[in-house]
Amino acid sequence: MLTGISLISVIIIITIIVSGGICHAVNLIDGLSICWAIYAAVFIAIIALNVNDMAVFRLLLLLIIGASIGILFGIFR
Repeated sequence: MLTGISLISVIIIITIIVSGGICHAVNLIDGLSICWAIYAAVFIAIIALNVNDMAVFRLLLLLIIGASIGILFGIFR
């Protein structure tokens, strides 16, 4: 059985690996199309809304709005 310190170490290592994987995945998606990143943010926002995590929902909503405005400025420049 894992002790408190070793459990925290395992959690930190898993968090680092998952965070790196997400960064690389979004970088790959960004190279293909920013719209896929917006779709992912929309689905995560829907999940956050379903579990009543309004802080994450509001943050993702701002991210989606900012990305959409950025796409519009990129298209019509």
